[in-house]
Amino acid sequence: MESKKKLFFWDLIRYLVLFLVFYPLFGGAEYIPGNPVGWALEVGASEFLTNDGHVWGDFVWLLSGIDLRGIVWIFTQLAVVLLGYLWAYRNWGIARGLRIFNWIIALVVYAGYTIFFPASPQYDYFIFAYALSQMGWPLIFTLSAILSLTLMWLGVILISGYLIYKSLLEENSIWARRILFLLSMGVPGFGHIAIGKIKRGIAFMTIGSAIWAVDFYLFFVSPFAFIPTLLFWLYVARDACKMHE
Repeated sequence: MESKKKLFFWDLIRYLVLFLVFYPLFGGAEYIPGNPVGWALEVGASEFLTNDGHVWGDFVWLLSGIDLRGIVWIFTQLAVVLLGYLWAYRNWGIARGLRIFNWIIALVVYAGYTIFFPASPQYDYFIFAYALSQMGWPLIFTLSAILSLTLMWLGVILISGYLIYKSLLEENSIWARRILFLLSMGVPGFGHIAIGKIKRGIAFMTIGSAIWAVDFYLFFVSPFAFIPTLLFWLYVARDACKMHE
């Protein structure tokens, strides 16, 4: 099966499970008093099932101050599914461009917060860190929070980005290399994994995680804490593109 068709089914199945199964059973993954592990896992599951169309609901919430995300998500995430269908089964170039552009917007938001604003009180990193610090960093909750953040990146950015990269590669598009660079700017090392350099990718991912973890805490004392993270991300992305060539 072509990668662009896999991308369509990946988006479609998650959309159906999210709105027909997850939300009716669990709601909006609100904090569960006395059960932080369950809360972290619910957040991770909801993020994993969400496609990159959800960023528009977040934009409406941040700009208006009114939380209409649930309503907006129904339509914007469905739009992503439809764009994927039109690209995969109708070969519509405009749909392909819009599908990729929406993913890039989501990646910029995720990477922007990760590199430049990880300590923002509105983002998951700070929320989990605050909850963990208040509870004394219990092991199970810590592991659940790490899993939740991993699922957040996997569902919205990494798996979709990998399928977009493979789709463009199959179409011999010059954008394949650019998507690889962007994947590496999201999570350093994942671009290497996408091209089969798994050991090198895991090594970069491990080093990058350690650098980011230190920079996260430095953000509370210096506004320039992002510099080591940014430089390492750029180096890894450039290395992935060299290997792609």
